[in-house]
Amino acid sequence: MKYIITFIALLTLAPSLASAATLSVAFTPRTVGVGDAVEITLSVQSLENVNAFSGTLKCSPSLVFSAIDDGNSIITAWIKTPAQGNEGIDFAGITAGGFSGSGGKLFSAILKATSAGTASCTVSGAEILKDDGAGGAAPVSLSTATLSIGRTPTGGFIEAESRTAPEPFTIYAGKDEEFYDGKLYLTFSALDKGPGIAGYEAAETRFPSWLGIPLHWVETGTVYVPEDQWGTSDVYIRATDREGNVRTEVFPRTHLLRPYEEIIGAIVIVIALLCYFFLKRRGHKR
Repeated sequence: MKYIITFIALLTLAPSLASAATLSVAFTPRTVGVGDAVEITLSVQSLENVNAFSGTLKCSPSLVFSAIDDGNSIITAWIKTPAQGNEGIDFAGITAGGFSGSGGKLFSAILKATSAGTASCTVSGAEILKDDGAGGAAPVSLSTATLSIGRTPTGGFIEAESRTAPEPFTIYAGKDEEFYDGKLYLTFSALDKGPGIAGYEAAETRFPSWLGIPLHWVETGTVYVPEDQWGTSDVYIRATDREGNVRTEVFPRTHLLRPYEEIIGAIVIVIALLCYFFLKRRGHKR
């Protein structure tokens, strides 16, 4: 009887198991020494189309976070760029058009081994959404990667150098009462085939670029809320990868003058016209 029950349970679970998406973590290399760098890569495998991924990558205390590499990622826009948080490396991103298959890299993290022994990394709070128009949650299975850390350095992971700038990217504008106090905001996400994006900077200016006036750059994430909410400034976004290669895109101004400038301009024109007709009339009287 118990075999029949087990068989029925397997039949019941079969559809969900077949449609489950797997988040896998893998070390490169799998054996290092104290002081060595190691790369941990988070990837997804799914039989059905999925398009949103989030969670927290947690590693043993003997592995200290160094940098993020999102080069060659299937993610087309980061909602939350992978970054070290209180519990680990938090992340959330989407893939335009969805993804199905195996070996879909989300991102890699460069870690430093600080003490000998066995270390591990896994994902907690993982959520994957289906690309079905409704955003239904896909069943998620997880894997854990283990790493052997010796007492002496062995060389560890060595990053390949890149001289290629990040890929061209598009800046999108949005405005919603529920976000950023209803202010205009810009979103963007650059992809890098090399070592990954190190960060973004933004600059605003009302001067044309041919004047050569230096820009004032400020650090930002993948969302920037312009100070100029009138849309009268060009907004430059600069993406820099971890090798120092740079890609700059611009979101052009949508208006030449601000509302109060238009009013002042109109007043100036009216006064100029009145002066013109007054002087012209006075000239006729002479």
